Amino acid sequence: VLQNVCSLFEPNQNLHFSLDTGSLSELRVYADKEQFSRAFLNLIKNGIQAIPADQIGEMRITVRSKDSIVLITISDNGMGISQEAQDNMFQPNFTTKTSGMGLGLSIVKSIVDNFGGKIWYTSEPGKGTTFYIEMAVYKNGNNLNH
Repeated sequence: VLQNVCSLFEPNQNLHFSLDTGSLSELRVYADKEQFSRAFLNLIKNGIQAIPADQIGEMRITVRSKDSIVLITISDNGMGISQEAQDNMFQPNFTTKTSGMGLGLSIVKSIVDNFGGKIWYTSEPGKGTTFYIEMAVYKNGNNLNH
């Protein structure tokens, strides 16, 4: 799912895009494919939109697995999130943009929560933001907490 979403964003001279899965060739989580795609798409689009037009953009996505947990990080080198905005990031109808309804991150949080995952972020104004998604690895015959 993540590779498919990443393929929608063509790297160009203004955007460097990387997906690093380490030694993982495949990893399954207990989630709806379409909803998961939507969550990743929202996070990546937000990251790209946070990068000033006069700056070379860096979008870095990593996938790591330890024990029975997978950690996905989505990082940008954009403007970062102001302290004022950080308190409201996952609230419906909150946006720092001039267009849109401000539902993107609340939908992402809802999707991750529905599948028993966790989402959080770190941000440094002027340097960028990283979103973290942690989920249980799906094992055959064991749908973990569901």
